[in-house]
Amino acid sequence: MSNAFHKINKKIVDHIKYRTTVMTGEITKVNNDGTYNIKIAQSGAAYPNVETLDYNAFFSRGEIVDIAFEYGSRELPKIMGTAKKIAQEPKEVEVDYSGEKAGGGITETVTINSVGNISDGYLAKQGLDYNTAHNAEVADVIFTTEIPAGYLLGIGYVYCKGTLDPEQWPADWHHTIYRTYLYFDTSSIPVHATITDAKLYIYKHDMSSSITDAFDVVIQNGQPNYPSDPLTKNDYNKNFYSNNGGSINSNLLLNDSYSNIILNSNGRAWINKDGITKLCLRSSREIAGISWNVNEEEYVNILGIYSSEQGEGYRPYLTITYEY
Repeated sequence: MSNAFHKINKKIVDHIKYRTTVMTGEITKVNNDGTYNIKIAQSGAAYPNVETLDYNAFFSRGEIVDIAFEYGSRELPKIMGTAKKIAQEPKEVEVDYSGEKAGGGITETVTINSVGNISDGYLAKQGLDYNTAHNAEVADVIFTTEIPAGYLLGIGYVYCKGTLDPEQWPADWHHTIYRTYLYFDTSSIPVHATITDAKLYIYKHDMSSSITDAFDVVIQNGQPNYPSDPLTKNDYNKNFYSNNGGSINSNLLLNDSYSNIILNSNGRAWINKDGITKLCLRSSREIAGISWNVNEEEYVNILGIYSSEQGEGYRPYLTITYEY
């Protein structure tokens, strides 16, 4: 019997095995062992570790492929070949599970750590009165990759004599507001994944241990446009940011240690599965426009957290748990 006949015979057998159970699915993950995770329409989760019929076949994340189930068994999916190269919602072609749940109820939970990058920084604005600092559209000072004093990022308010920019301001008493901006690469999350939990970890410097008027550190959103990447002084404008994606009171943050802010449903929805997630951290007091009661004495009510430049063990990071 010739090799050609063997090949023809195999195709006939495969056709019989798969003819009533062909459907399309989307590649959500390329594994390192030649298998793929596949999301099929109306399935509650992706099929993990699906093999290919062709040993030499190769597919990409987001590619639409034909899926078949040997003899109709949902436990035996195989990738038959490419259906379309353009990512789209998988569409059911022809399948009958006889009342069985599509996908077999498979749920895969994955946790990733997304470490802050060198785009993080803070913006500061000074004014001879509180409203000038609070309502300004452009910052006076931007600290990013050249942050002094141990690569610290500031959140909060300071009232003191002197200035961040001696050439621009006289040595009078000034109100200064600090806002911090963090960037995380979250592009590894599958597009169709459901994020079930997310936490932002920040490392508090002990310079903040003397905060007397507690405030909430609030995560806000200005995506997709703000903050810019890289950060600019124009990103200071408070009107670019809104809502509460998660918060923690400054009194609950540990000194010289990590603490986490749990992202609520707003915050989880802001996580960008296609690229960089950008977060703005502000004081709840200045979000509300509440000025501090100060007199002619220096008043410091600022939280200092480390930036990514401080290195491993100090930099901000996100933990994200998702199902797909």
